[in-house]
Amino acid sequence: MAGRISTNQIFERAQGNISNARERELNSSEKAATGKEVVRPSQDPAGYMVASNIKDDLSVLNTNMKNANAAIKVLDMTENIFASLQDTMQRVGELCVAASGEGVG
Repeated sequence: MAGRISTNQIFERAQGNISNARERELNSSEKAATGKEVVRPSQDPAGYMVASNIKDDLSVLNTNMKNANAAIKVLDMTENIFASLQDTMQRVGELCVAASGEGVG
């Protein structure tokens, strides 16, 4: 005996499909608006943890990059100071040689 599908069953199934489609559309809109695949931990706990760990690693790398840039600036300034000091000491040596030559003779 073939089962009959009532109009009410068709209506309820259609309503359920519409509800699911609205939920998927809402999730897609939220992802598009935020630019994130996982917005809340409840959406994908494992994915959220992976994203959180990557975000933490990125933060550490950015801090390291800032520290490295600051160290490069300090090294550049130190190099300039030593170059200036070398020029000054060379000039002092030239003046000492010139002064010692003037006394002789």
